[in-house]
Amino acid sequence: MKWLKPIRELFARKRTGNGHGGIAPLLAFYWSGGPVRGYPVDRIDEYGAFIRTEDFWCAGTQLQIRIQQRGSGNEDISYMVDGAVVECRRDGLEVQFLFAGRRHQRHFQEFLRAMNRRDQNGGQTGHSLVEFALLIPLLFLLIVNAVNFGGFFYAWITVANAARTGAQYRIMAGATVTSPSPPNSTQVYNVVRQDVSSLPNLGSLAVRVCTNTAGTIACNTTGTGTFANPAADGRSEASLYVMSWVDVQYTFQPLIPAFHFPGLGIHGTLPPTTVRRQSVMRMLQ
Repeated sequence: MKWLKPIRELFARKRTGNGHGGIAPLLAFYWSGGPVRGYPVDRIDEYGAFIRTEDFWCAGTQLQIRIQQRGSGNEDISYMVDGAVVECRRDGLEVQFLFAGRRHQRHFQEFLRAMNRRDQNGGQTGHSLVEFALLIPLLFLLIVNAVNFGGFFYAWITVANAARTGAQYRIMAGATVTSPSPPNSTQVYNVVRQDVSSLPNLGSLAVRVCTNTAGTIACNTTGTGTFANPAADGRSEASLYVMSWVDVQYTFQPLIPAFHFPGLGIHGTLPPTTVRRQSVMRMLQ
């Protein structure tokens, strides 16, 4: 039939493509004299489709075809269209769609676009799930580090404030009305420990209380720690005062542990970190 020749050429050009051109997997239903069943649609557009079937139909045979999304039992996601067999091959049929008018063809185009959107949305959902699965470990690591770094900065500030509180408590003896004796190292330690009581791992707390009187340094340490003395006061009035300082050492442990490879220098989060803060003041005696 001469009117089928341009259609054959059209489908011959389309055979180089694969899949559905972005359309969701579809089935074609038509009556062949026996039970109606769905046949896979390999290629489809507004002009025609290739249907995989073992049925043999002569070129020019007209069929009433229902196109439906594969796996969907919802009759609303289907479209009835007439078709003419263009070519019958061993692996299926090339079919040209026949429309009653331009409006009918436009409705079919809208149906194909709707199927295309459903396929894209499904693909995007699948991609989103894969991306989410890949991002979960990074998101978890980010949360762990946010918690641990926040805890570390809180510990740093708390230890610095405790050192300052201990030094102030130490020097206020000679500055008050009754001029009480300066507190000893145990009393200063108790004040510091009270200030850092909100921190975990208090067993690592070490406090050193020192005085420098005319170049003579005397220190008392509670706990185990490594400390450094401050630089000597070189001002002219330095001899009129006793310089006193309080050292506080605390080991911060991550609130949420993570993997560590110390030999490689790789840490999933902050490793145990020692915080040392020193407060230096002058005593009025």
